[in-house]
Amino acid sequence: MKLLRTTEFDNVKLEAMNALSYLTENVQNCADFSREGALNLFLQILRLGEEDSEKAAFEQLHALAQKEEVRSEFRTSGVLQELLKMTGEDQRSQKMGMALLSNLTIDEENMVVVFEHVDKLLSFLSSSDAELQLSAAMIFGNMARNDHHCLKLMDTGCVQPLIEMMSNKDPRIQHLATSAIRNLSIPGDNKRRMVEQGALGPLIQLFTSQNAHVMFAGIGAVKSLMMLPENRHKFVEAGGLEPLIAIKDVLLLDLSAAEKDDEPEKEQKPKDRRVQLEAGRVLVLLSEEAELQDAIVEKDGFGLIAFMVESPYDILHLEATKGIKNLSEKEAHRAALIRAGILEPLVSLITRAETEKLQLATLHLLQSLASDDNCKAALTDTGLLEILDLVSGKEATPKEVVEACQRLKNSLAK
Repeated sequence: MKLLRTTEFDNVKLEAMNALSYLTENVQNCADFSREGALNLFLQILRLGEEDSEKAAFEQLHALAQKEEVRSEFRTSGVLQELLKMTGEDQRSQKMGMALLSNLTIDEENMVVVFEHVDKLLSFLSSSDAELQLSAAMIFGNMARNDHHCLKLMDTGCVQPLIEMMSNKDPRIQHLATSAIRNLSIPGDNKRRMVEQGALGPLIQLFTSQNAHVMFAGIGAVKSLMMLPENRHKFVEAGGLEPLIAIKDVLLLDLSAAEKDDEPEKEQKPKDRRVQLEAGRVLVLLSEEAELQDAIVEKDGFGLIAFMVESPYDILHLEATKGIKNLSEKEAHRAALIRAGILEPLVSLITRAETEKLQLATLHLLQSLASDDNCKAALTDTGLLEILDLVSGKEATPKEVVEACQRLKNSLAK
């Protein structure tokens, strides 16, 4: 650091920063160097505009900005405030300043400081420079992690450019803009305003994205919006139901693993089913609206919920049982449930469940299905009676679960 302050030779500066880059791989060193003035020193070198030194100084600051233990030092040292000033200068300074701010706003207190300059940063969402757009989308997404900021951001005019960014051809921009939209949509009133401003159409378009991260972000944003019941019919009216259910047939391949193993394309293995699981959660929310249930079943919504039943997560199992209950009230719907092949994995939840709550939810659902003769026959074919005997016969089985098993056995015997 002393060399960096005193040397006149660019190659010495580069070597010194190279040495520091190795030392700052240690988190404690990062914190120590920051407190000893390293951040201001790197910023000073960055400001000199000497190409190689500038690049090395930026890389040092960028690496430090990604470390949780150091982010607050940018604020207390005054460097954060200097970076905000850089956003009003030439494009080179803007790009470096915005890139650093995008990481620094992950820190709650830094976020508050940057939020005071939100009007100044707004124009970058509509920049013709992709890197500036990326940084801006990340900054606004970070600021939207605070509910108070979320409500205020809706009045800044940031939503419209973010919606437009979701249709950008660059999947990085799509992903960050969609993530920001999701964060902004968390407060209840924002969900209504977001839909009023036209967010649904571009989000639905993301359901057919070729990028798994973009698709997942889009589904997540829609799920947040569907928490508000009044948005559910608007989603269906916007043409969202069919592409949502079609996600059940999407096959996402883990290309990186395939390339690593040098496997031929036909042997590439499917990636995890996160997009199907998240889409299923959206469908469960839609199933709460009685007027939408016929359309959901008609378009094979049970096929999407099946992924949730077969997943290893109890929270998704619980949501799936709610969705199935909502959609199986009508006799015609129960016939579709049987055709979907969902009964066997549903029955298996009785033994797979890690909580009493899920066991009971599954047993109560099966009890309601057993009132239908066709469902009763199909459930018997799954070996349900043997499973009920096995579960109720265990000493560790809670009394309420044993009683639910007995009631279900009686229903099957009628």
